[in-house]
Formats: sequence, structure tokens, C-alpha cells
Amino acid sequence: MINLPAIVITWLVAGMLMAGTKESATLNAILVVFKLIALAIFVAVALPAFDSANLQPFMPYGFAKSIGPDGVEHGVMAAAAIIFFAFYGFDAISTAAEDPKNPGRDLRWP
Repeated sequence: MINLPAIVITWLVAGMLMAGTKESATLNAILVVFKLIALAIFVAVALPAFDSANLQPFMPYGFAKSIGPDGVEHGVMAAAAIIFFAFYGFDAISTAAEDPKNPGRDLRWP
């Protein structure tokens, strides 16, 4: 199955970027407005089906990091730490790949 609207939007945005910065900024602002409208429609349609009983328990493993009997870390802070270090590692690798003059030689896998 081909996602034709996504292909058309991609080509439209690429064409606008080739046309110029001002035009691409205008198109970007228009697309942001469409996204906000779509989110507002989603909230309006989904709000009647909202049930606050589904939020209990809100944080079943708690806020603080704890280690369960299976040896796995649980809690919101454990998840936040994992996500932070994953993003930080990706950022460090992508930044290091920009700096060397010869990345194929300088960033070899051991």
C-alpha cells in the first residue's frame, strides 16, 4: 500500500525548500496549523469516551527508581534516565561524526 498523501506532501515540502527559505517557512506554518486543527478534532472526538478510572493506578511502579524481584528497574525516574542517556548517546555519536576530517578512518568500529 502506498501512502500517496505523504508522498505528495514530501515532494511539496522539498519543492518549497528548493524555492526558498521564506516560502518553506510559510508552508511550514500552514502545515503546523493543519496539525493543530487535526489534534483539536481528535481531542473533541475522543473526549466523550474519556474515563478517569483508566488512570488508576497512575504510576503503578511509583515515581522513584526501584529494583523489582526480577532484577529489573521500575519507576518513572528509571525510564527517564534510560531515555535521557539514550538520547545523549545518540547526540554524542552524531556530533562526533560531524567533526572528523576522515570519518571512515577516525570513527572505525573496534
